[in-house]
Amino acid sequence: MGRKIIFLDVDGTLCNYDFNRGEYVPDSAVTAIHKARANGHLVFLSTGRSLPEVSREILEIGFDGMVGGAGAFVQYQGKILFQKKLTREQVRELMDYLEEGDVAYHLECNSGLYASPNMARVIKKAMPFVDFENDAYFCRQKPLTQCSLEDVNKISFTSVTRTYDEIYAALSSRYHLVKASWGPEIPGVWGGEISLPGVNKGSAIQWLLEYLKIDPQDSYAFGDSMNDLEMFQAVHTAIAMGNSRHGVEAHAQYVTTDIDQDGIYNGMAHFGLI
Repeated sequence: MGRKIIFLDVDGTLCNYDFNRGEYVPDSAVTAIHKARANGHLVFLSTGRSLPEVSREILEIGFDGMVGGAGAFVQYQGKILFQKKLTREQVRELMDYLEEGDVAYHLECNSGLYASPNMARVIKKAMPFVDFENDAYFCRQKPLTQCSLEDVNKISFTSVTRTYDEIYAALSSRYHLVKASWGPEIPGVWGGEISLPGVNKGSAIQWLLEYLKIDPQDSYAFGDSMNDLEMFQAVHTAIAMGNSRHGVEAHAQYVTTDIDQDGIYNGMAHFGLI
């Protein structure tokens, strides 16, 4: 088998979350990644997360690069090769809309995560089970006043006032929106991500395949949610996790086992990547 390229979604695919354990990567997934790279294949993260949201534990597994910010940037061998950012004017428009509806949000930049002033209040109401003051994710966030507004990959939001459908109806004519894939689905709580139109995992993957001169026939992707749909459409072989949500498995060529039942390992083994 010649060299292949493999894209791994993070939340729900590579990483799982448990209220007691926090974020974790199954050992079998780490083994699969190491074996695939030892076989000469390239392995990339393909995630909605921007650089500050990817933990040291994930990075230490070892990857060739990352499609990050839901396709807003491509990193290869430690260098940013490609990036599409929201303009300052677009960021201001979105901030005004979200603040008008008391929707919490953070600006996702490669320089940091910058939280709206109402973040603590909204999260404590939306997710009272989260220890906001000590949670590693929220502790990484910086005050909005520290953001230059010039480096925003996308905006993520959490709402207990406006539904996702309301926010989608107001913004989708000008922006690309997807529902949040992190964590449990909680009644009365809506989350999502806002990006530039045309910016998604699939468009960034197409750019990367051309840059690396890799035949799309040699591309594979693992995902679990509809925010992976464009990624699935950009690769030759799409593999849905057994724990997939929102019907994305209907768009895959193969459905592997659940994340906690060695899904990544079994999927790579099925296609002879390891």
